[in-house]
Amino acid sequence: MIKKFLASLKIGLKSAVIYRFHFYVGLVTAPLTLLIYYYLWKSIYGFSGQTIINGFSFELLVSYYAINTIVAWIVYSEVDEWFERNILNGELTVDLIIPIHLFPYYFLIHQGFNIFCLVVETLPFLFIATMVFNIQLPGVGMILAFIVGLLLALLLNFMIAYLVGLGAFWLKRITGMRRAKNTIVMFLAGGILPLSFFPIWFQKISEFLPFQYIRNSIINIWLYPQSLVELLKIYFMQLFWIGIFWLIISFVWKKASKKFSGVGV
Repeated sequence: MIKKFLASLKIGLKSAVIYRFHFYVGLVTAPLTLLIYYYLWKSIYGFSGQTIINGFSFELLVSYYAINTIVAWIVYSEVDEWFERNILNGELTVDLIIPIHLFPYYFLIHQGFNIFCLVVETLPFLFIATMVFNIQLPGVGMILAFIVGLLLALLLNFMIAYLVGLGAFWLKRITGMRRAKNTIVMFLAGGILPLSFFPIWFQKISEFLPFQYIRNSIINIWLYPQSLVELLKIYFMQLFWIGIFWLIISFVWKKASKKFSGVGV
């Protein structure tokens, strides 16, 4: 079984190498995007005359956007696009006869991409961010806590994309659904603005939704020292939603696989 998992991981790595130019472009554009945020918020803070806006100093907000970029890279998943493409071109038939369940197979391929992304994009960008934008590194304990939260966020976001991808068994083309999902997740996860910038009622509702545990809560582990209770609350909510999505995926997968078999595959 381990050999099968490693083989899946290797497929992802090889595919990432093929599309390496995409990662190089990201490494160039990400610092430029952060530079835009830097001067945009510098103007806003200067115009407002405030040093703290919604709990963020200017320096802390720049750090938020820098770590948001890193988290976005790691948790990003296009497995929903894989489903759409593979169903349309017939490649899913090949994937289904591989002696490993489709969920871990796709997940491990995705991690192959992530390993390449970590080396080519994430670590170089973090170095640039610390040198140019003075992004501060947390203590070792918080870095480890951040990594744990990041891994759970990765799985959670993958499961959301996987569930959307299963819709392709019925709809075939799910481009609109994928775009809607990406927009909703980015907004509700704090990918555009930290959630503390929104009304209190919005923040309260977000605590019970899965999205903030994909980005906002994970970024805050890096930015603010978290107590053990706060960390456990974040991890619990991540595991809770992972469990919920696993149950939904299992149910939908049974229906989807029967439908796929029913059309002569």
